[in-house]
Order: sequence, then C-alpha cells, then structure tokens
Amino acid sequence: HPFEGTQYNDVLLDAKFEDARYTIMSYTNNYSFKPTTPMLLDVAA
Repeated sequence: HPFEGTQYNDVLLDAKFEDARYTIMSYTNNYSFKPTTPMLLDVAA
C-alpha cells in the first residue's frame, strides 16, 4: 500500500497521488470512470 510504511520500506506516496488519475490501484473512487489500463505511476513502478 502506498500509504503504509514498514520497517523495511518507509517510502510513502504523497496523498495527492493516491488517485485514479495516477494509478489503477487507487482506493479513491471520486470519478465516473475506472481505469482499465496501467496509469502513470503503475508504469513507473
């Protein structure tokens, strides 16, 4: 999860990027669309 750090990885995604515009795995459902392909941050990962 991009918003949960662990003892092995403390890198967190800024909350403004936890959005369907940036990742298909977003928990935010504020849009009338749902991505069906990898989004910008998915490709970067």
